[in-house]
Amino acid sequence: MTILDTNTPIIILFGPPVCGKTMMLLRLTRYLECIGYRVEPDYAFIAANDQYRKICDAYHQFCYNDKIPFYIPYLLVKVFDKAGRTICQILKVPGQYMFDPSYTPPPPFPKFLCDIMIGSYNRIWAFFLEPQWDNAIQRMNYVQRVSQITPSPNDKAFFIISKVDKLSMYRNVPKMKNNLKNWIDSQYPNIRQIWTNHNLFTQWFRPFNADFVPFSSGIFTETYDDRGVRYIMSHDIYPQMLWKCILKNIA
Repeated sequence: MTILDTNTPIIILFGPPVCGKTMMLLRLTRYLECIGYRVEPDYAFIAANDQYRKICDAYHQFCYNDKIPFYIPYLLVKVFDKAGRTICQILKVPGQYMFDPSYTPPPPFPKFLCDIMIGSYNRIWAFFLEPQWDNAIQRMNYVQRVSQITPSPNDKAFFIISKVDKLSMYRNVPKMKNNLKNWIDSQYPNIRQIWTNHNLFTQWFRPFNADFVPFSSGIFTETYDDRGVRYIMSHDIYPQMLWKCILKNIA
């Protein structure tokens, strides 16, 4: 696995299995391409792997399909603006390498991920939080796993509250973020501690150098014909808020 571009910011999607990383990436891609950006998989990331090449070939088919998507274990995509300039890279790897709830204590991070953590990359961490993770012990183990990351001074981070439509507060988007602050602190206490703002002039109104953004990719629902389960994508406000957060961290 090789990330050749060490200059363009790279968003690292960090979360357990089935927390919504793949669907978030597919939904964001559809939104970005509708507003003039171009999203392309990086074939060079795993150049000698036929399965990865097939995933790259079919990526846009996955994005615009209303069926349950094919499993995408690894993927690196690049986002280009209308002038062809690279805005960012987004990395998706299997969730069990980030945090596997079945292991206590969790195993060390794999070598390829450690290389990214210590390499000369412009890293932006995107940590996924789930609203329906009922096992409090697993949530606390996830908090501990996130705290094992030692960010460099230039690293940035934000938290994605995935599948936010599962929370009752999601119905009022303008008030959602205020409610989610309390929700994060109650469900994932101290998860933002490694991103504490130590600037004496700004810490009183910005205690943490990590934003958070609510997100919903959409829903899968049964149809009344023979087509089976189909995907209905979420409102554009969710990828819009996410992209705004990404651009803020890139700037």
